[in-house]
Amino acid sequence: MDDETRAQRTRWVQELILSDERLRGGLTDEQFAQVLAWALPQAEALVAATAAIADDTTAEAVLSEQVRELRRAIQAAVRQAEAARGALLAPPPEQAPEQ
Repeated sequence: MDDETRAQRTRWVQELILSDERLRGGLTDEQFAQVLAWALPQAEALVAATAAIADDTTAEAVLSEQVRELRRAIQAAVRQAEAARGALLAPPPEQAPEQ
């Protein structure tokens, strides 16, 4: 795969991820940036794995399925981050009075 093809495929995969606002859940920009810091290199690795596929249509079909899996992983990471944030913001449990 030449550099131009790699760049096109990378942009396409990144757009699939970045254009879906639902992925961010209730995270702030800063929190979601941390998820993206993990996810975007994963997307680049998916593109690199298509290096031997010369036909763009075939590569896009392969990448589409892999990006669906990556999006599921992103959603799981966001849910975990939301749960952790919720746990941090929850009031402490009431303690039973000492006898």
